[in-house]
Amino acid sequence: MNTSTEVLNLALILSFILGVYNLLIWIRIIMTWIKIPLQNQGPKRESGLEKFLARVVDPYLNLFKGISWLKAKTLDFSPLLAFAILSIAQSMLSVFGTTGSLSLGITLALIVQTFYAYIISPFFFIFIILLIVRLFFCFKRTPTTIAMSRGIESIIGGLLNFVQKTFFGSRGVANRTLIIATLVVTVILYAFFRYGFIYLASSLVVL
Repeated sequence: MNTSTEVLNLALILSFILGVYNLLIWIRIIMTWIKIPLQNQGPKRESGLEKFLARVVDPYLNLFKGISWLKAKTLDFSPLLAFAILSIAQSMLSVFGTTGSLSLGITLALIVQTFYAYIISPFFFIFIILLIVRLFFCFKRTPTTIAMSRGIESIIGGLLNFVQKTFFGSRGVANRTLIIATLVVTVILYAFFRYGFIYLASSLVVL
């Protein structure tokens, strides 16, 4: 076995290790989601698996928690950036281990594709879902939906204000109309970014 083959195999092994670590992060996040509904039922002792995951995963995730632009009120998107960086490193190692080379163009294309998949696309997806739910509440007004609408607007309020100022100015507009307009604008922007990033990634590969 020559040195180059050893390096390629090492790259593939490291890629596999990062894939396993990525899976551990997902398990840690899912177990945290499961614990949240049980918090009102009294303190719950952490299992051995939870303690192990906390020791292994939390130090890495904590590196991204201080990034303010990844937070929208009660939503914390910082794990997405953590996933993105791991995914970029894993993809680069996998490509290098498989082909024996890694050009600047392919590296930049991987970064662009991963940034879109883990950061841009989830933001749009979540905001589109929230807008659809908020629009549904416009047609079903109860004390519960009104309270939930306030919570949703605390997250999407900036987007609603942007559409209001850009397309309606100071003119008064019905809440339902504003939400529909914001939903249309968000879907159009999503399509624009999606095809823009696809074109950019394909252009970078040939560098």
